[in-house]
Amino acid sequence: MNRITALIGTIFSISTLHAQEAITITSADMFNEIGLYYRAFMNNPVSPVPVSDLIGEKGGPQLWDFADGPTDTIQRFDYVPVDELSHGQDFPDATFAERKTNEATGESEFLYLETVPEGRKVYGFYSENFNPLAPSNVFVPPIVDFPAQINFGDKWSTAVAYTADIFGIPAIISQNSTFEVDAFGIIDLPEVGFGDTLRVNELVEISIEVDLFGEGTFQNISTDFVRNLYWFRPGMGIAAQMNSTQSGSPPADNFNNATAFLRLFETNKEAGPSCEEAQPVSDLSISLGSNSALLKWTKTECAQSYRVESTTTPDGLESWTELGTTNDNFMLDTSIKGNHTSRTKTMCYK
Repeated sequence: MNRITALIGTIFSISTLHAQEAITITSADMFNEIGLYYRAFMNNPVSPVPVSDLIGEKGGPQLWDFADGPTDTIQRFDYVPVDELSHGQDFPDATFAERKTNEATGESEFLYLETVPEGRKVYGFYSENFNPLAPSNVFVPPIVDFPAQINFGDKWSTAVAYTADIFGIPAIISQNSTFEVDAFGIIDLPEVGFGDTLRVNELVEISIEVDLFGEGTFQNISTDFVRNLYWFRPGMGIAAQMNSTQSGSPPADNFNNATAFLRLFETNKEAGPSCEEAQPVSDLSISLGSNSALLKWTKTECAQSYRVESTTTPDGLESWTELGTTNDNFMLDTSIKGNHTSRTKTMCYK
């Protein structure tokens, strides 16, 4: 068997590590279908609540006991068609909207969304409370705030700007966010009980520029920061959330007070298949160099990392040699020397 034939004859093997840090959240866990809803307890937004004893630490495993907490208001989140909303025309590319309603006052705000292969795409929001003169806030460009797959240790960032009207003065608001999945464990929620969770830590930098004299020249008047913590749960999307108070410097990870502390307690969403075991990778391709080989494959859901092994035995029955592990979908094998027989296999790990 020559070298090229052996490399093309690659085989695959899948192995899953059963550990809590292997929790994976995918788009299927999110609320992205019309007709779905959930309800959440929340504090009175004008009265920040102490949360430093509840936030926990980075890493895990750990328990977030949110079974008890503030119940000042109930927020209901409904997922509704865009064409049924009078302001939906301002977000023509959105395919559905999240309507958040304060059940006590009946006031609603809307987040315009689309599920894309990359994750949850946000086109902007409509809020008369935030901007009564121009409540439609269109994101330029739209952002994917939460990827299609979220694992412990993941990091990403977003940047968006939108125009506003502040007391009749034209303004541009820019928001730059950095996200890190920094903790994992178990979350206990009122009425729905406990389950696995990943915590996403978002730091938001908010800059406001205004055109004071209406000449089209904008100048910065403030830069502030807020930290948002999200607890994602399989089958329930964002099951809990804390938002820090806004300040002139980045709030600590373990901030003292939250302007909003939400805890899901009811939903009509049925939990689908969870990411308990990684599926085989596909679309393997191998490109040969003079003394190396580039292996590429398509990432699979539920896999956090991949281990590539090789053997010089044509039937693959002898021991395998590890080439390395990677979080990406490629690996360069520089161990190839000369014209020898080789087979490879890829191990996927949660």
